[in-house]
Order: sequence, then C-alpha cells, then structure tokens
Amino acid sequence: MKRNNGFNRYSFFFRTKEQFTRLQAYAVLLSDAATKTYKLPPRQVFGPAYVHVESVAWEMTNIQDKMPKEKPGRKKYIATLVVNKRLETLLDDNQIVEDVHNLIQLESVPSTPNKPKYNEEDITRAPVRLKGPKHFKKLVSLLNAEYGNGNWHLRGAKKILAKLEDAERIRVNGNRYNSHVCKQVQEILDGGLKVDVVVTSKVDNLEPLLFKIQLMS
Repeated sequence: MKRNNGFNRYSFFFRTKEQFTRLQAYAVLLSDAATKTYKLPPRQVFGPAYVHVESVAWEMTNIQDKMPKEKPGRKKYIATLVVNKRLETLLDDNQIVEDVHNLIQLESVPSTPNKPKYNEEDITRAPVRLKGPKHFKKLVSLLNAEYGNGNWHLRGAKKILAKLEDAERIRVNGNRYNSHVCKQVQEILDGGLKVDVVVTSKVDNLEPLLFKIQLMS
C-alpha cells in the first residue's frame, strides 16, 4: 500500500475486463457507503470520489481491446484502488484488501519484494536495432499492445530516445559545426542502436514480432 496526501493507494494485478469492472463496482459501493452509511460529507462537485480506481493499461484503448473479457490470460495488468483516509479510518483493519482478495480474487502488487522481480529463467529476450525515434515509438506501441504496459522493458542502453534523437538531428541536418560525434551516436548512424527487448514471461512470438517491427523501420 502506498500513502499519498489524503488518500491511501492499494495496487492489484488483474487479468480480465470483468475483474477490472468488478473492482470499479466495489469502489463505487465504498464511495456511496462513505456518505450513506458512514455519514461523511458529500464530495465536492469536481473533487475525487471517496474511492476510485486508476489503471494506465485500462486507459490505453489498444491494450484494453486485447484484454480477455472473462477467461484470464497469461498477461497481468495493474489497477490501483485509491481510498480517502477519512473513510478508511471507519473501516475494519485490512477490510479493503481482504474484500478484493476474497470477493474479486485479485492478487496484491508487492510493495517491497524480497526477491528479484523476475528471474532469467522466467523471461524472454531478443535483440533489436533501433534506427531512430520513430522506430523506437513504433516498437513501444506494438510491444505495449502485444504484452501490456509494464510487462516488458529494454536493456543495453540508457537514455535510448535521447540518443536516437541526437543521431536523427545529425542525419537530417548534417554535422553543421563539424563538431565531434561520439562513438555511440556514430554507431547509431551507421547501423542503429542495439538493445535487448525483455518480456517478463515466457512467450513464443517475440522474435517474429521484432522482425516485423524491423521491416517497418
């Protein structure tokens, strides 16, 4: 659980649209109970509800469209239940987490994991050469659509987009001031920036997907 100003935040993994909508319904019930049962003052017209749900994955249409409706798939997405502290003081200890675990059967996102987030045996890795900023953004878009935001990452370089943009400026405008071009930028100009795409689960379509992305660059 994370705490922030007047709200506490509880993050859970969900796998289907039905699970997410049930979490939203639970949030509405709690929020209604704040005023009807626990006699808290009505929220301001433009203020946040006493309880609401946030999820980056749910807000991205290309990801939401691929979520299973009822039958869970292998992909996990994160939803955060945001609860007003004034309401929470009126509830039984751990009631919210227990309700979500038992009624909706969602798994809590560990806040302080005691072991690595993932082991090498549990991931899928494949290399790709990024040719420029547009190629990078297309890669991010397709990987998010295929595996879900937060379920993959890039390894092998830092500040990837900044380096690609530096190389792109030189490619488009030329080296106007005959300034020194660092070795890595020159390598990007010559053949692209090599990085590894790492999916945090075992999948069998990563290399074909990267080949498709490479052809689109």
